[in-house]
Amino acid sequence: MLKQHLIFLVSPCEYLHRGLESLMSDSPVRIIRVSRPEEITAHPVSSADNRLVLVSLPSMLSTAVAGRMFLWRLSVLRSQGAIPGRLSCLLMGDRKRWDDPAGGYDWLPCRDVLSVRETLLRILEWPERLLRPVRLPLPLSPRQREILDGTLAKKTVSQIARELGVTDRAVFASRRTLMTKMGLRNRMDLMGLADGGAEMSLERSGR
Repeated sequence: MLKQHLIFLVSPCEYLHRGLESLMSDSPVRIIRVSRPEEITAHPVSSADNRLVLVSLPSMLSTAVAGRMFLWRLSVLRSQGAIPGRLSCLLMGDRKRWDDPAGGYDWLPCRDVLSVRETLLRILEWPERLLRPVRLPLPLSPRQREILDGTLAKKTVSQIARELGVTDRAVFASRRTLMTKMGLRNRMDLMGLADGGAEMSLERSGR
């Protein structure tokens, strides 16, 4: 059977998807665009094929934050055994802006299309050479879940506090903790989710 590696592309950009398909068209690689880590489970694990998640972190805040949310959610699911098998992960995009909170993942060199193609093929053939993330997957507590849901619904801190029966200060403290867990640098990153970067479902993220 012909070997077929899988690249799961995390990006809303159709041009990027088509470009990667064209770039890898003469290779035993299939490009599959996903927005939620759970979608990866729809593709059976094969001992003969390798899998790579390619996460786009561009300059646009909402898209980049959605990508980092994907990474966090993926880490949680893998720690729970929900996504078995070898699964490499690589970042691409605005490295200067997003490198610090990216969790220790390798970045795709984008010097030219040839280097991109060679890097992807090398990782798919020898995934053990890729760096593993150093960030520990940390699921959210039930209260942090509710605060995140309220934030994504664009509720104010006071509204969230009243609904939970706690003080504004408690909401602020829990929000800081959940941002740290999710790899979000500041409130602007969190607001980026509410402004369009939360297309993927966050159901059961902390359960």
